[in-house]
Amino acid sequence: CDVSVPMVLQAGSQLEALNEEHAGGTLDACLNALALVYTSVQAKNPLRRAVASGLAGRHIAQAQLMQSCLAVVKTSMLVLQRSQDALSEVLQAEQDTPGSLLSCYIRILLDGEFIQAIQSTAGMAVVLLIRSVMGSGDEVASVGLEPAPRWLQQRCEALCTSGRNPGVSLYLCHGALAMLSWKGSLPGPQWEELLLLVPKTLLDLDSSTAMVVARVLTLWSGAALDCLQEETQLCPPSLQVAFCGGSELQRHLLEHIYSHWEHPLDGVRHQTRSLFHNLLRLHQHTKPSSSNPAEDPYITELTRSLLGLEWHMRGKYGSLGCLVELHGAEHLLGIEPLLPSHLLDLMGDQTLAPYASDLLERLFISHKAQLAREASEETGDWMERWHRTWVNPLLHVLCHTSPDQTTYILDYFLPKLLRCSPSSLAHMVRALQDMPPCRTGIKLTPQVFQLFVTDHFFSASKTKYSCFFSLLPGLSSSRGALGALMTCLRAARAQGVTSSEEGLWGGLIPLSLLQQALIHKHDQVRMDAVGLVCESHRSTEVLTSQEMDLIRHFLPPNLNSQSPGVRQQTVSLLKKVRARAEVDVGFTGCRFSQQSAALITSVLHSCSAG
Repeated sequence: CDVSVPMVLQAGSQLEALNEEHAGGTLDACLNALALVYTSVQAKNPLRRAVASGLAGRHIAQAQLMQSCLAVVKTSMLVLQRSQDALSEVLQAEQDTPGSLLSCYIRILLDGEFIQAIQSTAGMAVVLLIRSVMGSGDEVASVGLEPAPRWLQQRCEALCTSGRNPGVSLYLCHGALAMLSWKGSLPGPQWEELLLLVPKTLLDLDSSTAMVVARVLTLWSGAALDCLQEETQLCPPSLQVAFCGGSELQRHLLEHIYSHWEHPLDGVRHQTRSLFHNLLRLHQHTKPSSSNPAEDPYITELTRSLLGLEWHMRGKYGSLGCLVELHGAEHLLGIEPLLPSHLLDLMGDQTLAPYASDLLERLFISHKAQLAREASEETGDWMERWHRTWVNPLLHVLCHTSPDQTTYILDYFLPKLLRCSPSSLAHMVRALQDMPPCRTGIKLTPQVFQLFVTDHFFSASKTKYSCFFSLLPGLSSSRGALGALMTCLRAARAQGVTSSEEGLWGGLIPLSLLQQALIHKHDQVRMDAVGLVCESHRSTEVLTSQEMDLIRHFLPPNLNSQSPGVRQQTVSLLKKVRARAEVDVGFTGCRFSQQSAALITSVLHSCSAG
């Protein structure tokens, strides 16, 4: 080689001093020359280390060098893909060009200094070139190289050595999954052997490649599903044994999922969940005659096992969500009837609330769809059954739990429930208004609460609403039935489920009840009540005279509240009312709205002065 180490080091130092803005084509020329040197010499050649050293302080140049290498590999792959017919005869013979190209791909795979993106692409390029030589029959998937031409065997010997970097196996597995067609029935037993070899190879790799391994395992599970999608084809016996739940392969993959479902990288957790979902589908394909999960011992035992794990394990929620998606909510509810209450209890934990809320949403949407499908086959009101399962446990929590423990229920769960079933608001209002008082000393458990909201009690005579709150022992910090009612109505109005234009929120509650809530002894009940009056789904919603009367009813006892939080919320809500009044004035010039805006403005000034 005419290039010496000092020349390379000198070129590297000149690159350090080169101004990129005025470099023109000089930078590209230098990089191309160094890239040619780097890829043309052996791994132990001093020139190779000199090139790397010369670029060590030139991070931008290094990045551009890697991008150039990646572009070259991708371009060569494109040429191979678009020239299959023309290249077939050339590739079958012993030719320098395809052999040299394959050697470059293999050198990139074996050199740990290349970034993962380039090595992963090189892995695909190796498989593409082998496929171009050997065709798409059973031989191309052969684990050995015996069917390949002699020149191909010689070039690939370096890939078969025992001391190679484990990452080589990873990128070759990715290449095989990406560049071979797995759709429909497989061409032969060699393909089946290769398909089963991939996960075994990947599971033996260390944790430093967790993200790539997770992505390739998901790609593998997708390829496995693709080859089983043909309805006219039976699952091959070897694959049926391997993909069936409880098999050795499934057990190893589940162990991998359990050890990675709380990985710090979001991508790993997402891929792990997708892998679990695909494993369930693979198991389904091995037992096409059994559509009822209750009749499948593996699915039943897996569900019990997941439900029995600690709820602080966040990966558990995504896996249960997969079971809901594939087998329906009734499958989980049949095993754990109190699951809705358990999940609502977890909503008080800030770290778990998003996971519990997402699982709850999947469950109640799936359950509603299942009940609706079965409605023609059943007697009775299926919606009432849905209310008993999902709405009543929510009302129990809102009535008897401290408001600071229900923040995430109001933020995450209640809006989703109302979007799923807006008509359930009427059930909430009816249940909370018809709530009978509890005798002192009786503990109101969810089971007892369930009795209170049955049709039997709905038909009973009306009871004074505030009694329910005042007679509950030891629950003075909870909002009670009246507070829960205000909370639900406020959330419903924010969602646009109901509005004041419908006549005091659809005629759901009497005016006297709302007046009672506006001067309630519990701060949060008052805030929810006035929030119900002041807030609206649309900023252009007309401010009614009834709403202004209620605001006047609220102001005298609350303007001088000793709680800074109450005063701050009051001012914020009054500003929203003023904005609605001013919008109404701008559109209609209504005198009532002008007077209302003026009144609220004066109140806000007095609050600021105070």
